[in-house]
Amino acid sequence: MLNSDIKEGDEIILYHMHDEISIPPGTRGTIKNVQRDPFEDDNTIVNVRWEDGSSLSLLTKYDVFKVVKKNIDESSQISGDFDPYAKWMDENRDMRKTFDLPFFKKYFTQLRDSGITNMLGSSNFVYMDSEHLDRYHGEGREDDEEFQKLMAIQDETRDKFIFSLVKFAAKNKININDEHAINRLAQKLASRLLSYYITFF
Repeated sequence: MLNSDIKEGDEIILYHMHDEISIPPGTRGTIKNVQRDPFEDDNTIVNVRWEDGSSLSLLTKYDVFKVVKKNIDESSQISGDFDPYAKWMDENRDMRKTFDLPFFKKYFTQLRDSGITNMLGSSNFVYMDSEHLDRYHGEGREDDEEFQKLMAIQDETRDKFIFSLVKFAAKNKININDEHAINRLAQKLASRLLSYYITFF
């Protein structure tokens, strides 16, 4: 969610709905009501009347959207002419279907909080294992709580990235046995994940 304050009647634009592709990015809707999630304290359920007639709800912990002004030109909805967020989502449809974007958002946030690298050059961390991370960045950080939190999710992050990389390669008919092609693809997708984080958060 890109807006911290939302209320009934607000008009919103969707950028990403986790695990759901029936409502495309750039779709607008009107908030019907907002309620606390009874199962997750850090989540809010936003009930929406979408312009396409759908009534799927949003979850603020997982979905990306923002309140928009009513006078924005409807013709530029998904072209990205007025909105870099919609542009990223439109240009990276394949990423949205293959990668768990909320998980990687959590990872890059933890990487940022650890302070071990400049975020602009951090894309390769998503396919680094915890042993490598500790060897090259862990010296003197045994009691560093933020670094230890990063270590705790490092291998899961690498595994999720590799799983999604293989899935992406298969969808795009890229030979996973071609080491050079896979390495290039890994760098490209890792950079796109980082650009997602920088664009939205």
